[in-house]
Amino acid sequence: MPQVTKDNVATVVIVSETFKDLALPEKHEMPSKAAVEDLKESEQNLWQMIFSWRGFIVLLMHAAYVIHGFSFSTVPIALVCMCGPVAAPSRNAPSNTTSFFNTSGYSNSTGYEDGLLLQEKKYEFDWDSKTRGFLLSGVFFTNFLAPILASALRGYLGNRVSLALLTMIAAAMNFLSPVTARANVYIFLAVRVLSGFVLNSHMPITSDTMAWWLPVSEKLTSVSFVVAGWYVSGSLGPLVSGYLCLIPFDGGWPLIFYFNGAVAIPWIIAWLLLSSRKPEDHPFISQKEKTYITSNRVGLSQDTANAQTAERPPYRRIFSSVPVISFIVSAVAVFFNVTILVTCMPVYMASLLKYSLQEVGIIMCVAWGMRFPLAIAWSAFGNWLLRFESITLNRARKICFFL
Repeated sequence: MPQVTKDNVATVVIVSETFKDLALPEKHEMPSKAAVEDLKESEQNLWQMIFSWRGFIVLLMHAAYVIHGFSFSTVPIALVCMCGPVAAPSRNAPSNTTSFFNTSGYSNSTGYEDGLLLQEKKYEFDWDSKTRGFLLSGVFFTNFLAPILASALRGYLGNRVSLALLTMIAAAMNFLSPVTARANVYIFLAVRVLSGFVLNSHMPITSDTMAWWLPVSEKLTSVSFVVAGWYVSGSLGPLVSGYLCLIPFDGGWPLIFYFNGAVAIPWIIAWLLLSSRKPEDHPFISQKEKTYITSNRVGLSQDTANAQTAERPPYRRIFSSVPVISFIVSAVAVFFNVTILVTCMPVYMASLLKYSLQEVGIIMCVAWGMRFPLAIAWSAFGNWLLRFESITLNRARKICFFL
């Protein structure tokens, strides 16, 4: 059993406060004039926030989303490069279609005979579509357990060490992927499944860190920027991997996995040396910034920080809460579509639409790239709505979600 610590109790209170904030009663949601003034002051001091320690912590958490997201967005491109497009019947395929291998430096051509797609190039692997499907989805078999594992581990090691360790394991899995793929497909699949235990483990840890570090006037924009790291990885991952695959070194595709592991190393060092769970524990933050954060954050009282006694988390109340249920349902719907877009679209475009890897990367880059600025724009729009005293916090969120 995990050791009961004051951080465990604080986490329970943080979670309760977070979900309670999703559906505050209308009479408690009217922003005060002081809150409106804080929003205006926050906008005026935007550059001050960016170059502050809390801004740096936000940037590190944004990078965590990017690094973990690369392991999802680059693998479909890698599989196409490892096995080639999936052969599919097509009796009316246009004769002027271009395979991505025609521009990769490989001696290869693509043609149609008796309605079947033919490839002259001998790929390194000849996995069928069923095997590829397992390799693409293997990480999701265990990925839902990653937040639970991270939450339990942070009770022992704390936010800083836990996230660094889990990210290090994810990087190691990427470095091992080319070796295991060449050794045995089932070992490679096992690595993919085991990766699911650590990928996305950053979510509960960064959520807890943001609760302690972000003043209320900066929370909406900062959280949007942090989560937008997922969109950055979805945008840059396919684009970078599409070109890495074309490098004539070791087949090209191993470089994709090495890239995923390599980008995590400097982040792990920075996270270990320059982050902390709370501003009160940060070694370099100024007293002025520390006071500003602690006096302007919400949902965390001194009793929460100093809690010494253990309380059983109210799981029944949490999972019977209407806001929690609605959040889970909407999250499942959103991430179902996101998963299809990330895992299936690159293979579909390369196999059936005959797009080159560069074209697939650019299309995915544009599709995901638009999500990043729009996420920031919607958060700014939500902050702007709160200027009106007639619009409550809950109503502003519903307006943004509906639009």
